[in-house]
Amino acid sequence: MGVWQASDAHHTLLLFLMRLADACVGQPTRLVPWDRAALDLNDSIDRVLALLLELDAWTDDIAPLAGGQRFGNRAFRTWGARLAERVQVLHETLLPTTYHPLIHELAPYLLDAFGSFVRIDYGTGHELHFVAWLCFLVRVGALPPTKDTETRLALEVIPAYLHVTWHLQDRYALEPAGSHGVWGLDDYHFVPYILGAAQLRDSALNPAEISDAALYPFAKRREPRTGPKLSPTDTLAYQLPRTVSPQPNLCMMPSA
Repeated sequence: MGVWQASDAHHTLLLFLMRLADACVGQPTRLVPWDRAALDLNDSIDRVLALLLELDAWTDDIAPLAGGQRFGNRAFRTWGARLAERVQVLHETLLPTTYHPLIHELAPYLLDAFGSFVRIDYGTGHELHFVAWLCFLVRVGALPPTKDTETRLALEVIPAYLHVTWHLQDRYALEPAGSHGVWGLDDYHFVPYILGAAQLRDSALNPAEISDAALYPFAKRREPRTGPKLSPTDTLAYQLPRTVSPQPNLCMMPSA
């Protein structure tokens, strides 16, 4: 870990995440239309979104296996096998031909971005692989290295990725990878807390307002375990019941 933390790769990845955070200060999360027809496939960011939409459709296609399974549903391995089979074509569709020689380096990051198909679990390390994949795309120029790109990655692509992974976690009952219980901020994700905090960085919330349940209308909801406890729309974005200026109306930070 000491070698990794002192490496150029670590510094580059940390800087990339810091830039994503800066790009979304005071801005609302943008709800992505979950429809490929609504995307402009000539736009590089929209092609990333289209890739995520395709992966999400697989989760609906591949039904969980019947019967009791102690550590998550083994149908997740079928999902992973499809990703491994199609990862080359997914990148070829995403990238201009000049970037195709880099696919063999990009592919392992995407393959590890959605969970372990051996252990049938998901954790923050898999999330980090997705951030590294995005960072790689920007560093090589496959995504324009602009402020607009950083803003769209933070406010559109990361939420879309969360949509995909939450669907996977619920559909296949994925175990948390390396859970630390009360010592961990979250068993599955960490980046939403970073970007959500950045969105609220310049807000004028006082301590009493931070704990005001009226600001978090979905936090107390409890429903039968027949689907996601909170939908991505509920959790990623909601209209505040009252204005707390200059807080943005929508925030990515997950509900309690």
